[in-house]
Amino acid sequence: MGLIAHELGHLLVGHTRHSEAKADRLGNKFFGVTIRYKNSAHGDNLQYLNSKDTDSVYAWALDNIRT
Repeated sequence: MGLIAHELGHLLVGHTRHSEAKADRLGNKFFGVTIRYKNSAHGDNLQYLNSKDTDSVYAWALDNIRT
């Protein structure tokens, strides 16, 4: 869910040059969450959210993402 929040931040910036930090800031603002990073067995610097924020982004995804 942290990755979704971050990538949506890129979409909110629009088609302009921007930093990864700016994508995080807009993802944070849009969802009202804090995107954090950690290293794991799956890779370095992976986005993650706390449980409450994960639930918030997941609920948004269920309501707004169509397959």
